[in-house]
Amino acid sequence: GGYVLKITASIGIALSPRDGGQADGLMQAGDLALISAKRGGRDQYAVYTPALSERIARRFGIEQGLRRALEKNELEVYMQPLVEAGSAQLRGFECLLRWKRDGQTMISPADFIPVAEEIGLIEPITTWLVGEACKHLASWRRATRRELFLSINLSPRHLLREDLPHMLLGALRNNGLDASALMLELTESGLVGGLELVRERIQQLAISGFQIAVDDFGTGHSTLGMLIELPIDKLKIDQSFVRDRIPHDPEAVKVLDAMLALARELQLHVVVEGVETAEQARFIRTRNPQAMLQGYYFDRPTSAYTWDGLLLDGSLPQYEL
Repeated sequence: GGYVLKITASIGIALSPRDGGQADGLMQAGDLALISAKRGGRDQYAVYTPALSERIARRFGIEQGLRRALEKNELEVYMQPLVEAGSAQLRGFECLLRWKRDGQTMISPADFIPVAEEIGLIEPITTWLVGEACKHLASWRRATRRELFLSINLSPRHLLREDLPHMLLGALRNNGLDASALMLELTESGLVGGLELVRERIQQLAISGFQIAVDDFGTGHSTLGMLIELPIDKLKIDQSFVRDRIPHDPEAVKVLDAMLALARELQLHVVVEGVETAEQARFIRTRNPQAMLQGYYFDRPTSAYTWDGLLLDGSLPQYEL
């Protein structure tokens, strides 16, 4: 029909007798290797190993537990503060998700978030997360009389949902908040490649009043064109450019300065992750006092209920730079 079709293959390899002396066992090992090849990006091969079997079993266990985590109340909202460099004042929080399986074992987000995205659970989980986070934020705003805001990560799957703005605005309205109370973090990898599909949704979110930030800036494949075409408000500079590097690594300093200069020229606000020392915080303050700082120097991610105990008396934490 005049079309050119590119056909790829994913291959799982098992060897006899090492991986099985009978046909059934050998086919099962090969199938596990095939699953690994597909999850690794397809169009490649994978060789079966005992460790591969353990890894797949662990992933299956995470999937099964995650499907029940919401109904069993095993998920919890954690917050990490965002502090303005110039004033050292708390301005907001990044909202994070934690899973304590069966009330005992903490499962790393690096392990369960990709699974949640793959099996389609990331959407109901995020809906729950936004609702819970907004309840806490509303009470903190009332107690402190400060316009604190929340930063929340959205996966590419969310941007394909037509009801995304409705979901977010509904959670805000239920707690007496408006769209300015949320900053939506979008990963570079989620924006590249499907730009045409998500552009309309991002513009819709911006028109609704949400702040839009590019997360992990500098680690993906974004282009200057993307920053110009989309209604981006903030760049979130990845911690890999700061942690253990600033201010002692001259090359890292050059890259950080270049990103700060780019943001300044495009009139974008900046959030800098990975701030672990007062020296790093002061260094960034000299470059951009309006920058928001995030990192272990101020606080590690902590349960929202812990922050209730700190903020509901009306006082704010005091940070020193």
